[in-house]
Amino acid sequence: MSEKKSAGPTRSAETILVVEDDEPIRNAVRRILETAGYRVLAAATPMEAIELASSRQVPIHVLLTDVGLLGVTGPQLAKLLVADRPGLRVLYISGHSEAHAVPAGRVGPGTAFLQKPFTLEALLREVRGLLDQGVPRSEAGGE
Repeated sequence: MSEKKSAGPTRSAETILVVEDDEPIRNAVRRILETAGYRVLAAATPMEAIELASSRQVPIHVLLTDVGLLGVTGPQLAKLLVADRPGLRVLYISGHSEAHAVPAGRVGPGTAFLQKPFTLEALLREVRGLLDQGVPRSEAGGE
């Protein structure tokens, strides 16, 4: 069986945890991802994200997090969640450039960066790209 690899709408059982403190952005990202067929968990704060992740039995395939969160930064949150969920992919978003927003060495394998503002096509392309990086579905918690 071949898998579709496209930036367009997809029907998927994959779950994305969105962590964004700006409510309009969080809601827009959630709608885009849900319309594309993803399951979405949304959190306004790192602590809410940690609670959501720890209370869910479903696998979380991608953490989509703003870099500039209050208290715990996006990279710090990612480090905590990846420690509990090996294979978790991370998409950082920021209004700043990657060089300014994410210190050297933070964006590596299993991670990506998207600068705000971004198009829905760019968002879907980055998410799909992370999901298609070759983690066997059994390890990612898939079917």
